[in-house]
Amino acid sequence: MAIDFELNDSIRIYKPAAEEGTTSASSPVLLEWKNLSVRIGSGRTWSFKKKPSDPAYILKHATGAVRSGDLVAVMGSSGSGKTTMLAAVSMRLTAEVQGSVLINGLFVNPTQ
Repeated sequence: MAIDFELNDSIRIYKPAAEEGTTSASSPVLLEWKNLSVRIGSGRTWSFKKKPSDPAYILKHATGAVRSGDLVAVMGSSGSGKTTMLAAVSMRLTAEVQGSVLINGLFVNPTQ
C-alpha cells in the first residue's frame, strides 16, 4: 500500500495499487475536493470563569481526489477530522465550509 496523499498532519488516505484485470464503470467518475476548511463558531461555556471560545477551524485546507472503482481508506487518530472531512465532501455539514467539491471537473453545490 502506498500513501496517495496526506491531509493535515494527522489524516492520511491510503489507496492500494491497481490490480491487473480490474475494470471500472463504463463512465468513470472523479470526485475531487479542494482546499476544504470547516470552521465552527464560538461555543458558549456555562462556566463563569471562562469566556466563550473563539471560532476555530476543525479541518483546514484538505485536498484530495477519488476515482470510481478505487478502494480508499481514511485513517487517522481519534478527533483528527476524518468524519468532518467526509461530511464536508458529502455536503452534510451545517458548519461554515469553505473550498470546493467537484465531480468530473464540475463544481457541486449543496442545492444539486
